[in-house]
Amino acid sequence: MKTLTAIGLTLVLALSMFGCEKQPAAGGGSSPSHPKPAATTLGVIQLIRFHLAAGVDEDQFRALNERFQREVTPKLLGLKRREATRAADGEWVLVLRYSDLDSAHNAGKSDTSGLSQSFMKMIDMQTMSASFAEIVSDDSAPNVNPAATTLGVIQLIRFHLAAGVDEDQFRALNERFQREVAPKLPGLKRREATRAADGEWVLVLRYSDLDSAHNAGKSDTSDLSQSFMKMIDMKTISVSFSEIVSE
Repeated sequence: MKTLTAIGLTLVLALSMFGCEKQPAAGGGSSPSHPKPAATTLGVIQLIRFHLAAGVDEDQFRALNERFQREVTPKLLGLKRREATRAADGEWVLVLRYSDLDSAHNAGKSDTSGLSQSFMKMIDMQTMSASFAEIVSDDSAPNVNPAATTLGVIQLIRFHLAAGVDEDQFRALNERFQREVAPKLPGLKRREATRAADGEWVLVLRYSDLDSAHNAGKSDTSDLSQSFMKMIDMKTISVSFSEIVSE
């Protein structure tokens, strides 16, 4: 991961766009980098992970995050969606969708407000990481019902492909999974499959609730799903769940 100066972090993390990329997971092979997504691509997902600094009041941070969501986010160029999530272990994950990679890198330069600086001061910078991944498939699933008691849950599934797997064949299989399997998974509201420059894939899935997120996979044992799994290097896979607290 690139070393970032305190000044650079101040300008970008609160705005959810600093330019470091996650290194390949242990055992995961590197794949040739794909070119920077053009304006005609689906877009880019940025993930920012962090814990709060020691002594920070959780409720105060949630209130500040809500202000950031309403006052700063709408002004960020190229930002299509921002979801702030919190896992059971206290880790926060910001899930941001941009129109293109340039927008993801440049959005933070437009804001140095006191609100953003206050946001930054509440974060334990030693726990922070960020990654960018090109969206290679998504869907047009409707938004979560606003009357629901919670906003929902984000599941992140990270992995590299198994040695010898053809990237184009996996992309084609993933597209089939997106169209044929994803719409049938109970509680799944949205699925985006992304690929980073280092070859890591990240699936970003939004569920209506945690039970649905845990149980969705049990409803499908199709040949398509089994073929999908066989193309993944299981030593590199990781899964996390986070409750959405603002969007």
